[in-house]
Amino acid sequence: MALKQDLQKIQRQLDKLAKQTEKLATTVAKQESKKAAKPKVTRAARKKSAPKKAAVPKKAAAKKPAKATTILPSSESAKVSDTEKVLNIIKASPEGIQVKTIKAETGLDAKKISNILYKASKAGQIKAIARGLYAVV
Repeated sequence: MALKQDLQKIQRQLDKLAKQTEKLATTVAKQESKKAAKPKVTRAARKKSAPKKAAVPKKAAAKKPAKATTILPSSESAKVSDTEKVLNIIKASPEGIQVKTIKAETGLDAKKISNILYKASKAGQIKAIARGLYAVV
């Protein structure tokens, strides 16, 4: 007898859920019909309806003179990149070096240094000993 009563309760709950589902379906259908009633204006339609501007003739681009190539002295041509600067500073301190020290020695901003350290650690060139402390692998 208890099984029959349980099944009847479940049946009533299913009927309630079916009614709720029907209500939701009707509200969704109403909202979709409202959206469909509004005409969508595409970019092409906007361009066609927009007033045309008077065409302005383009000026001929003036040719820029070719840059003169200069031969730099050997000391200037061997400029060291920021990455190399940071890695050289880290290599010079075998026990590790802090980011603030690297910042003070190179004059680079913290974001640039953190990007260099991230890429170098991913490449396996350096390792993080502790937070903000880096050393050569």
